[in-house]
Amino acid sequence: MNPEKINIAEKVIHGISVTTNNKNEQSPVTAKLMKLWGSFFEKGLMAQIPNQQQNSPMFGVYSLPVRF
Repeated sequence: MNPEKINIAEKVIHGISVTTNNKNEQSPVTAKLMKLWGSFFEKGLMAQIPNQQQNSPMFGVYSLPVRF
């Protein structure tokens, strides 16, 4: 996989979330992201996202907590 940097317009993100950190993701015992993706696909959550456009890409978003 070759990461590609692109600029996109503002988007609304739909999906499920989990709180984790890079250290925890290094161990299969404490990792959460792979389980989250598994749950997303097992439950067919993609089909439940409203207002989808045909053939639109899917993104995984990993970010710092938002503080207001």
